Amino acid sequence: MLIIYGCMKLGGIETFFLRLAKFSKKKGVKLKFLLLSERSESNEELIRELMSYVDVYFYHDIFVKKRLMNKKFILLNSINIVNLNALLKDVKIIHVTTGQHALLVNRLLKLTRLEIPMIVGV
Repeated sequence: MLIIYGCMKLGGIETFFLRLAKFSKKKGVKLKFLLLSERSESNEELIRELMSYVDVYFYHDIFVKKRLMNKKFILLNSINIVNLNALLKDVKIIHVTTGQHALLVNRLLKLTRLEIPMIVGV
């Protein structure tokens, strides 16, 4: 499963994701996170702990930074297709929490020509 989320600040959904990561590792379920932010924008303690259980990717791992584009226009940003394919390898389902992230998943899947089911919810 791939979870796409904004950034890991300290809050209820973030601590839920951390518990989910611990549970997934314990059960042997492969879980990945794509955080649509830079590592420095997240709570460092949460990131370190999350990374001890699952694979964590950040904005710069997938998107090519252009001078005029930024994370606010994520649907328009250029994508590193090689890194995207590596991220989506072995992913059986994608979970997002916002409509914008769902649109992003649709774009990513069209680029890769993959058919991966998506869940939208909190």
